[in-house]
Amino acid sequence: MSEPSQASTIAFTVWMSVMTGLSLSILALCARQVFDYAKLHDGAPKAKVLKMNIIMTMTPFILVVLYLWHAACISTLSLHGCDESPANIVFTAIMFANVEVSYLLFSWLRNGKIIALTHPHLHPHMRKFVIYLPALLYVQVIPAILEIKGINAINGFQVTWLHDIMNLAGGGLVCLFDCVLLYSFLSFLSNTRIEDDDPLDTEFTIVSRFGIIQVASSFLVCGVYLAWMLARDPFLKMELMYAVYSLFLLVFLCGYLMRRSTYNAEVKRRNAVQKFVETNGGGESKDMNNALGVQTKRVSIKQ
Repeated sequence: MSEPSQASTIAFTVWMSVMTGLSLSILALCARQVFDYAKLHDGAPKAKVLKMNIIMTMTPFILVVLYLWHAACISTLSLHGCDESPANIVFTAIMFANVEVSYLLFSWLRNGKIIALTHPHLHPHMRKFVIYLPALLYVQVIPAILEIKGINAINGFQVTWLHDIMNLAGGGLVCLFDCVLLYSFLSFLSNTRIEDDDPLDTEFTIVSRFGIIQVASSFLVCGVYLAWMLARDPFLKMELMYAVYSLFLLVFLCGYLMRRSTYNAEVKRRNAVQKFVETNGGGESKDMNNALGVQTKRVSIKQ
């Protein structure tokens, strides 16, 4: 296989530079979101909200570093040189694990309540799953380190096989997590109602709808990554890998839009109750709940 052309090297450098710019833009939006939430909660948001904001801001920062690294690496070493660089191999493995872990934690913090509501028997198991899975995801870095150290086999077992097996295991477990999320979202939207058949809660509905899109994007990432593992043409493998890098941003963008939409819904509810108070000078708690959009009826899950 011949070396990638100079035009290909320039194209990939521009590609990663554009992704860096997009990630910086989303990072700025996330910073604004954190500020807005702090303002909404009088500067002291709940611990869970604070954790979610930290992770939400950390993810685009990780992507900025990943894209910027590859843009610099390609422009310095050429496309093929960057792909074969030992430092790039280890760095990419670490960043992959960081992206997967941040996605896992954000998804759990944002969507764990829906799992508890729709499938309470699964919730404690999924909680343990989220606690222990990051360790396996970071262990995937070890084969990359062994490869650049020139250790090609351990007791006759090829390190490249170990790398592929661990990647498949990690990706498969993340997909399993996504399947549980998707099952919970669909269960909520199709089976969860309050007594008068109105939608249960605006926030959960928003989370479920955006969650389905986010999970679908995650499945797309897994599919492209599997295609990368099966591809034999070196240039095609590079194209598929950089496609995976780009799709990371799509997955996170869905999460950001979900977060922003729930924030906008909360602001709308607060404005409604403020308007109600100003117009009526208070009122019965039931009337105020109706203005705020708070559900006071018992939740029912169709079995």
